[in-house]
Amino acid sequence: MRLLSQLPIDELSTKTVIVRLGFNVPIDKDGHIIDNFRIKSALPTLKLLSEHAKQVIIFSHIGRGRDETLAPVAHELQRDFTGLHFTQWRDLQPALQEHRLILVENIRQDPRETSRDIKDREALVEDILRLVGRDQSIFVQDAFSVCHRRHASIVDLPRFLLSYAGLLLEQEVKQLTEAINPPEPSLFILGGAKFATKEPLIRKFLKTYDKIFIAGAIANEFFKERGYEIGRSLVYDAKIPHDILYNKRVVLPNQVLVADADGHTIYISPDNLMPDMRIVDVVLPQDLLKVNANDVSYMLWNGPLGYYEGGYTKGTESLLNILSKSKVEAITGGGDTLATIGESNRPIFTYISVGGGAMLKFLQDGQLPGIEALN
Repeated sequence: MRLLSQLPIDELSTKTVIVRLGFNVPIDKDGHIIDNFRIKSALPTLKLLSEHAKQVIIFSHIGRGRDETLAPVAHELQRDFTGLHFTQWRDLQPALQEHRLILVENIRQDPRETSRDIKDREALVEDILRLVGRDQSIFVQDAFSVCHRRHASIVDLPRFLLSYAGLLLEQEVKQLTEAINPPEPSLFILGGAKFATKEPLIRKFLKTYDKIFIAGAIANEFFKERGYEIGRSLVYDAKIPHDILYNKRVVLPNQVLVADADGHTIYISPDNLMPDMRIVDVVLPQDLLKVNANDVSYMLWNGPLGYYEGGYTKGTESLLNILSKSKVEAITGGGDTLATIGESNRPIFTYISVGGGAMLKFLQDGQLPGIEALN
């Protein structure tokens, strides 16, 4: 994999760079950006290219609907890049004649971007290259958050141009590769929902992590499979294999916060639930950051610990408090996880991945289609 960081700066001065960035940020109903973490994470690559490349054309997407727009992102970027021009895909050609730094509107507005037919995706790539040109163009992939997708701007563009991994993508691969084989003692905290989708990762990490703490709705599935009453708790119908369900490295909460039908809450043991109760948060074991009396040196965390959308954040707050007082190397990532920890707590972590699904997929497989395409 070629790295942008290893490309001599003087070579950039003659190149037009097509760069794929991950600007899929949350937008409120008034069109304002709720969290600009992904934008900030892309700035090092964008600044390098804008300062040294002959011309830079940025492709990205936002949301899921084809009518969603990158306009709020363009507005924010124009504060740091006064010469940035935002244009519709159909107006790219005239923009290329007048501007050095161009952000193209949501690439997913073109249905060929996400088509399962490779001929459709290649036709989109051909249209892009017909406008931009091939001879002095290179491609930079820095949208780690979508590198698990087989889309035109992720897996097909690199096949037509000399391609490089951007600064963010390089860092993501470095940090998450370490997370696959962590230093000892190590702890993996897994929250969120749906054991079935997480089973391959759990099984893999039972071989490399000293302890796996299960929280969130996934913990409810473990409780159910162990025969506990789980009341109205969120649960899916996955069957948990015995070798995982009772594995000595798997740690479950021994206290949970439950709410009854009237919203009253109480902390109880998970094996004491009544049918009208719902688990909404977890209590962290006091020795969570210890393995055989030794302090954990490396921790990876993904997924909410409780029902954070409903305001149940005590478990997460406890974890953040523990981490703030420890020397553990802490890695996290995923949009839901970021939403639970809040911006003020981000300095606690050694590294925060921009990926959610991409992060979990890389941890599971050690590779992603968008990264493999660069090879």
